[in-house]
Amino acid sequence: LASLNMSIPIIDSHLHLWDPQHIGMDWLAKAVPQIRNKTFLYPEFNEATKGLDIEGMVYLETDVNPAYGLLETQWVVEKLAKQDKRLLGVVAYAPLENGERSRSYVEALVRIGAGHGVTPGDAAQEPTARSFWSSSKPKEPTIIKGVRRLLQSESVDFCVQPDFIKGVQLLADYGLSFDICVKPWHLANAIKLVEQCPGMMFVLDHMGKPQVEAPHAKDKHFAEWSAHITKLASFPNVHAKLSGITTEVDAVNGSAWTVADLQPYFDHYLKSFGEDRIMFGGDWPVVLHAEGVDYKRWVDIAMELTANLSHDTKMKIFNKNAKIFYRL
Repeated sequence: LASLNMSIPIIDSHLHLWDPQHIGMDWLAKAVPQIRNKTFLYPEFNEATKGLDIEGMVYLETDVNPAYGLLETQWVVEKLAKQDKRLLGVVAYAPLENGERSRSYVEALVRIGAGHGVTPGDAAQEPTARSFWSSSKPKEPTIIKGVRRLLQSESVDFCVQPDFIKGVQLLADYGLSFDICVKPWHLANAIKLVEQCPGMMFVLDHMGKPQVEAPHAKDKHFAEWSAHITKLASFPNVHAKLSGITTEVDAVNGSAWTVADLQPYFDHYLKSFGEDRIMFGGDWPVVLHAEGVDYKRWVDIAMELTANLSHDTKMKIFNKNAKIFYRL
């Protein structure tokens, strides 16, 4: 396997950990059997990544019931981050649709993260990121790096509501980025959101969740998805994760797909965003949705997709770019 011989230490920009007996996650009761109501913490993660060089991880909120949002963040910062020093950053939930009223929630997140983590460094290789992080707050060490309010299950107009836009804009006051997690039909309005938030830093999760039909030659969705990706990537404050694509192709095709079916999507992604704005994300344990795909298999697939790239470019995608974007 390519992953076992990989000479690049991985920064995983997209890790989930959860214990449904501790925090309410109603959606987990309806999830696929591989993850339904199961606990995924460090023992399971360490087993899943055995033999890989995982240098560091960024925790992503797990769509907990909203009443548990702050509790999730406290649990991650005060317990999980102390159990494994490789957990370098947290992207937390916040109800940004409340507009200016969400500021009190964001300030609570900042208080939880204060004194944890490292002082934001100089994003020397990416000028837009460097400019934003050098001019924004906070300057003190913090492990809270950003916010994600899931959009994938909302209406297409949810992310262009004035209050939601205001909620996203105010994150810049606290030096927090925003993870965009959408379905393909949300991308047009996600672009409108980005247009109205020039002072923010964004990262697109899971390649915009394209509906990959295998083989690619039959894919009627590629043209629309690729046009939206091109437009989104034209904004220098938008970065992108190489993550989640196997879950999407499996949802459409079952197991009847190959890595070759994914290659045109990654190639367009790379052409659009460039090597300085794409970062690897494991999306574990959600990655288990796809039949026959576990953490190691996903790393192998990602290595296949990037096989023709130089070692330096792979180092950016699998390590350096996440450090720059999330100030690790």
